[in-house]
Amino acid sequence: MKFGLLSLKTQSGQPQKNLTQIKRCIGLYRNQCDVLCFGESFLNGYSSLVYDPKEDIDKLPTNDDNHIRLLQVWAHRYQIALSFGYLEKEDDKIYSSYMFIGDEGEIINNYRRLTPSFNSKDETYSHGQNIETFIYKDRKFVTLICEDLRKQAVLEEVKDLDSDVILWPIYMSSGEVFSEKSTRCVNELKPLVLMVNAFDEDAKGGVGVYLHGQLIKSLAENKEGIITVDDTHY
Repeated sequence: MKFGLLSLKTQSGQPQKNLTQIKRCIGLYRNQCDVLCFGESFLNGYSSLVYDPKEDIDKLPTNDDNHIRLLQVWAHRYQIALSFGYLEKEDDKIYSSYMFIGDEGEIINNYRRLTPSFNSKDETYSHGQNIETFIYKDRKFVTLICEDLRKQAVLEEVKDLDSDVILWPIYMSSGEVFSEKSTRCVNELKPLVLMVNAFDEDAKGGVGVYLHGQLIKSLAENKEGIITVDDTHY
């Protein structure tokens, strides 16, 4: 399976512009990749939150919002899987989520970040409860968002899952993405780990591919671009 990991600037609060970015990437890479992976909160951008619960709830998508449905249509039309971060609302809660849409347009997985990520203690700004694996084209996947993978209890659970691919979207400030402190959690992991940092006003991108705990491919921070990896080569 060929993965494309994209370091692209997010336009915070402008999902239509970010959708345009995704559509452009589909056009560029659909014949080179089976899956395109974008960073944490790519669709909306963290800076789109104003931390007024009512205002934030009103403007964010549900997981069956028109923006999501459009991505499902594109995935099916162009026969490419899409994985991306977005700020999701469900009822009166907001989550940092990461969705995987298969190449037939179906939502395969919608993971909600476990660890706190919002600059508010209001209960509107919530978090997920579970780690779930999912199967896509004979590969066993698991998603963890940023600090989730750095929690020892979570890391131990992930090590026991026997997954093939770990999707690891992150939101890290400039200079921290590839630091030993930030990445030591992957040292004990055997599966392919696909790390994609957000790229906005505070986070400055960066992409890393790890196998057996070792960095095998990377794209530096402060650069837009794509890293491709074919898991059949390893």
